[in-house]
Amino acid sequence: MTSKIEEARKAYSANDVALSIQAHDTLVHKEMHKTEGGYLKSAIYGGFDGIITIFAIVAGAHGSDLGAAVVIILGISGAFGDGLSMGLGDYLSTKSELEFNATERRREEWE
Repeated sequence: MTSKIEEARKAYSANDVALSIQAHDTLVHKEMHKTEGGYLKSAIYGGFDGIITIFAIVAGAHGSDLGAAVVIILGISGAFGDGLSMGLGDYLSTKSELEFNATERRREEWE
C-alpha cells in the first residue's frame, strides 16, 4: 500500500492526472472527519477570556478607589472591547481555517 501512496504523491507533484487515477484505483481508504462542536471552542475560550479580563479591570479600578460609576463604565467598556476583539479574532481564524480546508479538498479531489 505504501508504494501506491508514493505513486499518488509523485503523480500529484508531476501534475499527471492519468498516473494519479491509476494510483488511486486500488487505494481505498475512508477518512473520518468530525463536523460537530464548531462554536463550542470559541464560546469556552471567549468566556474564560472575558471573565478573567473583566475581573482584572474591575478589581484594578476598585482597588484604585475609583467611584462606582467609573468601575461600572470600565467594566462595560472592557466587555465591549473584549467582545469585539474575540469576535473579529474568531471570524478571521474561522475564515483562514475554511480557506485551508477548501484548498485541501481541491487537492484531494484532484488526487
